[in-house]
Formats: sequence, structure tokens, C-alpha cells
Amino acid sequence: MVNTDADQIVVAEAGPHALGDLPPVTYLGGGSEDEAIRSEVCCILESGEQVFQDRALRLRVNMKPWSVPAPSISSC
Repeated sequence: MVNTDADQIVVAEAGPHALGDLPPVTYLGGGSEDEAIRSEVCCILESGEQVFQDRALRLRVNMKPWSVPAPSISSC
């Protein structure tokens, strides 16, 4: 779950693991202004991009326009 008013977002991804072992976990953290974070959230959640646009409008802030997707820890 991502609260659209969140100041910090952490995306966690578990990798493959051997039987009886714990999976490796990688984390990507940052604010909603970070393009890589927005990209990850939009891959995971439905309507992600619209949520960020609505938040920017409500808070009267300018979000950097979306460009080529930023590198991420997961693939959509």
C-alpha cells in the first residue's frame, strides 16, 4: 500500500532462494518525486501514475514530466 501523502516510499523485492534458505531482499527507497520510485509504484499498483498526478495537483507542486522509465529493481 502506498499512501499518496507519503514522504518516503520503500519498495522491497525478494529474489529466488534455495530450499531452506531465506531469499535475498533488495530495497529501493526515496520520495514520490523520485522518478525511479514512481516507476516502481506504477508497476506494482493500478492507477499509479494518476495517483501521483492527483497528488501534485492537490499539493500544488510540479512533478517532473515522465520520460523514459528509470532503472528499477524489478521489471514490469
